[in-house]
Amino acid sequence: MAHGLTLVDAHMHLWDLKRIRYPWLTPPLPVGITGDVSPIARDYLLDDYLGDAAGGDVPVRKIVHIEAGADPAEALAETQWLQGLADARAYPQAIVAHRRAGEGRCRRAARAACRAPQRRG
Repeated sequence: MAHGLTLVDAHMHLWDLKRIRYPWLTPPLPVGITGDVSPIARDYLLDDYLGDAAGGDVPVRKIVHIEAGADPAEALAETQWLQGLADARAYPQAIVAHRRAGEGRCRRAARAACRAPQRRG
């Protein structure tokens, strides 16, 4: 790293299919605007991301996790899982959580998600 640069990955996703349901990654796999998602329909965890990022020319210093399309009923669980990673591993440094306006438990879930120190949106 002679150039001294580091990277903040401002938009990345992780998913643990055993922990949280992601409809777009759950069989039968839909084929839509994203095309065939079967090659990525497996867990993609922090170690997977860090391994992929390590192969780049510029080291990743910080990451911002953008919600990954979890079942809306499990969106808070996704935020809590990511906050647990941040607490234990110092990644991600920021979390943009899912919140769908108009859902019955929206306010309560939003308040709970707001308690996650890494949550930014």
